[in-house]
Amino acid sequence: MTDAEQWEQVEDRITSQRISLGNFLSDVRVQWQPRTATLFFRVEKKFHKHQAEKDENKAIIEKAFFEVLGDRVEVIFKTEDEALDLVKEP
Repeated sequence: MTDAEQWEQVEDRITSQRISLGNFLSDVRVQWQPRTATLFFRVEKKFHKHQAEKDENKAIIEKAFFEVLGDRVEVIFKTEDEALDLVKEP
């Protein structure tokens, strides 16, 4: 299963539990690393990022990753401008 297919399954599980949270995540970019998934939100979607970061919502997201992948995944939330800052750092 590809990363995109896995993310689609994760998103479906999240949406089935909380439609609004699924909507907040509908256009994030996901960067995968071992046991870590970084969700990048567009700069204009900072409200969505803040909602997703709430403890209750983060727990739903992490549970969905566990159900799909069979392993615990740390979820990190960033905006696209934070991703650009990471690239610019020496």
